[in-house]
Amino acid sequence: MSLAMDGIIAIPRNENLNTTLDHRRFRNYIIKATGHTPFVALEMANRSLLIKGNSSPENPEEFYEKVDKLLAYFIAEGRNSLTVNFSLDYFNTGSARSLYLLMTQLKEHRESGMEVSVNWYYKINDEDMLLSGKNFSSYTQLDLKLIPTSPMKY
Repeated sequence: MSLAMDGIIAIPRNENLNTTLDHRRFRNYIIKATGHTPFVALEMANRSLLIKGNSSPENPEEFYEKVDKLLAYFIAEGRNSLTVNFSLDYFNTGSARSLYLLMTQLKEHRESGMEVSVNWYYKINDEDMLLSGKNFSSYTQLDLKLIPTSPMKY
């Protein structure tokens, strides 16, 4: 069952999005991270989508279908701009395909007149994640902004 409090919907990983919800009541949509799925947050007021963490679900198509639905809800609200922030530590091959399809969808929205900006955050010493961002940008022609971040120290 989804939790709905203070404008936030938390969607457990094993639940489908309920399309009968009154989406005007909610400002944010959240899919909680697990050991194999990233944290996802759609903030309606800020017009931003964040995908952060590790992405290696057993069924990436099923997981990213939820992200596609969040994006569809955002578009249905008549929003004309969106900033997407990818901050992934790791993703597997199946997730790469789903991320590619998501970015292709973002490009289509941009081409239809929506203002879409995409930021790809990577740890400054993570050459693989930098290269992945460059590859996604090249393959999708989406012009990802590559942003290095400092590794966290504990």
